[in-house]
Amino acid sequence: MAASTAQDIEPVQIMRSGAMSVPHSRTTLLRGRAVTYTVSTSAIGGFTEAVALKVTGLPTGSSASFTPNPVSASGAPTLRVSAAGRTPRGTFTMAITGISASLVHHTTATLVVR
Repeated sequence: MAASTAQDIEPVQIMRSGAMSVPHSRTTLLRGRAVTYTVSTSAIGGFTEAVALKVTGLPTGSSASFTPNPVSASGAPTLRVSAAGRTPRGTFTMAITGISASLVHHTTATLVVR
C-alpha cells in the first residue's frame, strides 16, 4: 500500500457580505409630523457594493424616503417617515430592505402612529 503524501484540499471562500440594522427601531409618530430613523449598513469581508434601500409596510397616508439612497457598503442613511393628518393610528412594522448587485438584506422597524 502506497503512503499518501498529499491531499487535495478545496480552498475555502470567504463570502463577502453585509449587515443592516436599525438601532432604536421603535418610534412614535404624531399624525401630521415626521420622524427619522438611522439605518446602519456594515460591510463584512471586503464587501464594497452600493446598497439601494426600500421600505414597505407603511400605513396609508404616510410616506418615506432615505437619504442618501443608494448608500455605500458601510454607511448610516436616514429614513424619514411622515404621516398625514388622516394616517390611521396604530402600530406598524416596516420592512426595510437593502439590495446590492449580489445580496439582499432585511431588517424591521416599528412605527407607532398616534
